[in-house]
This record gives sequence, C-alpha cells and structure tokens, in this order.
Amino acid sequence: MTHKLRLVFFGTEAWAIPSLDALIEQHEVVGIVTKPDALSGRGHKLTASPVKEVALRCGIPVFEPTNLTEFTADLARLEADLGVVIAYGKLIPDEIIELLRHGIINCHPSALPHHRGPSPIEAAILAGEAVKVSIIQLSAEMDAGDILAQADLPGSGDGLTAPELYAAAGLVGAELIIEVIDALAAGTLHRTPQDHSQTTLSRKISKADGVIDWTKPAGVIEREIRAYAGWPGSKATLSGQDITITHAHVAAMTPADSMTPGTPLIASDGSLAFQTGQGLLVADRLKPAGKREMTGQAYLAGHPLSS
Repeated sequence: MTHKLRLVFFGTEAWAIPSLDALIEQHEVVGIVTKPDALSGRGHKLTASPVKEVALRCGIPVFEPTNLTEFTADLARLEADLGVVIAYGKLIPDEIIELLRHGIINCHPSALPHHRGPSPIEAAILAGEAVKVSIIQLSAEMDAGDILAQADLPGSGDGLTAPELYAAAGLVGAELIIEVIDALAAGTLHRTPQDHSQTTLSRKISKADGVIDWTKPAGVIEREIRAYAGWPGSKATLSGQDITITHAHVAAMTPADSMTPGTPLIASDGSLAFQTGQGLLVADRLKPAGKREMTGQAYLAGHPLSS
C-alpha cells in the first residue's frame, strides 16, 4: 500500500474537485486553501468557492488568505509533505513552496510548454488544437516547472466548449495527480524539464472578447463561441435584441449573394444563420437577454426575420 502523504490543497474552481476528492480518499489532506468568498449571482450574495464547500463538508481546515504571505505560519503548523494546486487563481510565492518538504505540484490543462498562463484550454480551442493535461512541479516562473506526467484529453477535438473541457480535464487530472503522488512516495517519480524554446503564452480573457466580430471567418467565430462559452459568452444583436450564441457550426453552403457580415438569414433547413467575413455560421442554440437558452429555430418561430 502506498505511503499516505500529508497534503495541502490549493484550489478554487469546480474542475479541481475530482482531484481533491481523490486526494481526500487516498491521502491525508490536512488543509485546504481557497480564494475568499465572493459576491455572485443576481442578488450579489457572498458565496463560497466550490472547493471551500468540499472542505466544509469533509471537516477539513479551510484557509482564505487575501495574501499568501499571511499563510506561512499556518502552513508551517500543518506539517504537510506536499502541496497540490489546481485552479486556485493566485500565484504562490517561493516562501510557501519552500515550506513544503516536496514542494508543490500543479495540474495545468495544456500541452506544456504550450499555452502557459491563465486560459490554456481557451487558447487551445482558439488555435484549433487538441488539449492535454500536464502535472508539473511548481517553480518560481509561471507554469515552467518540470513535467511529472502528461496525457491527452479525450474528446478535445470533438467540438466541446471550454467549460466541458475543463470538467473533463478535472477527471483526467485527478488520475494523473494520484499517479504522480504515488510515484513520489515510492521514490520512482520521473521529471522531464520543459523545452522553454517552445513556450507559448495564453492571455487573460476579457469582457470585450465576448462581442462577436462578424467580419472574421465563420470557423474562427465558431471556435470563439466554444472558447468563451463559460465567460464572457459570445454576444450579438439580432433585430434590436441582445443575444448570446452558445452553440454554432459552420454551414456547408454559401449565400447566393454577397451580404454584409452579421446579416441574419434562414438557412435551407430552417436554421438561423449569419453571414460572416467568410462563410455562414449557423446558430444552433442561443440565449436572448433575460430568457432561457433555446434553439435557433425556436427563436425564429417567435421572432421572424424581417424581409
């Protein structure tokens, strides 16, 4: 039986939970560090992170430092062997890493050294690439530590959205995290330095990214819709109403006449489509402002296009 390690878990977002659950089951999680409660929802209520909810349910001490330098004394008292960070949302300073006997390992959903940074899955979707999951040793430079394990993410080339891929990465990451920690405990862990000459960086997604630019090719817009599905969404205006397109595909057909990019039309199968800078984009599903998500055809049934 693998020796159980004392672990501190750093995480905030929901896709970190499969790894946290696996670690709680197979090792000893002595503390959970997460971002402080934040205002969310229409009522702007103070809400705990998904990771904090797991900590409270399992009776594990939870820490919410606004600045991680405030956490050094608490971390020392926990006497942990290793830290695990997944979707925490803050940079971890060297003084925290150095307090742990085996340092900290991190699950990053990209084919490192490609797409380092805050939006790796979104960057892969935008580039039309498949997604990998990497487990690395945390280092001072962002996402630059040695690779401890790496695996393909099944289904990443099948038109899934960023939220769907993050959820899948959480499951794959949980398996890899356990394998890495077991190898660490057994003294058989293999480390592969990253080839820094191959580094690419993902950028922080902004609200402005959610405004559809219809002059772009249909294929580019389709990838943006999938990449921004979680936030900020892909927004447009149709007949004076704000909509968010949630699922779309590139039409095989082309319009008979030249149209201004952004012009809505009804495709031959009755679907709602838009002219783009290159080709037609079919809006499979959309969400009008203040209403529920619906199919493009359902929207047309209640909002016929003007002739």
